[in-house]
Amino acid sequence: MSLNRFRQFLGARQVGAPDLHTLFGLPGTLVGPEFLATHARHHPGGNWETYKFPRAFGAPHLVCCFKLNDLAKPESGGHIIADTAATFDAWVKQYVMPTGSRSGREMAMHALWIADIKVTPQHRGDLDHRPVFISVETGDPLGTWGNEALAVRRLIPPLSDDYARHIVYSR
Repeated sequence: MSLNRFRQFLGARQVGAPDLHTLFGLPGTLVGPEFLATHARHHPGGNWETYKFPRAFGAPHLVCCFKLNDLAKPESGGHIIADTAATFDAWVKQYVMPTGSRSGREMAMHALWIADIKVTPQHRGDLDHRPVFISVETGDPLGTWGNEALAVRRLIPPLSDDYARHIVYSR
């Protein structure tokens, strides 16, 4: 209903918006095997989600980490660290922006984020409201996010297959 009201207000034939939490931020960026090996030192207190590229399990070539608030949504900060500049640029081109590359010490980031996950020690994997992808190690180069025991994929970057599925339209 809200989306339809925006469509009418804007006088558009069609309006689209995500049906998930939207993530915008400026995570710090670093390149080098020494930074990759020690990235967890930059996770001061709280609950952090770490994405490992190319696979959720095993030694990563790139990590993307976000500190979560009490609503399981990313807070300010976070970082993306790769072993080489080529790895970083390949990841950006494949998942964020086809013409993009890393430059400087931070990167503008946009993605969708699955935040409505309830996990308790007694009920690992209980989910509410929306289907969430639960997987074990797959061939998906996005791997999984967060607690590897749960293997919950939370981040949906703009160029991933799932991004378009989470945009709803009003006509």
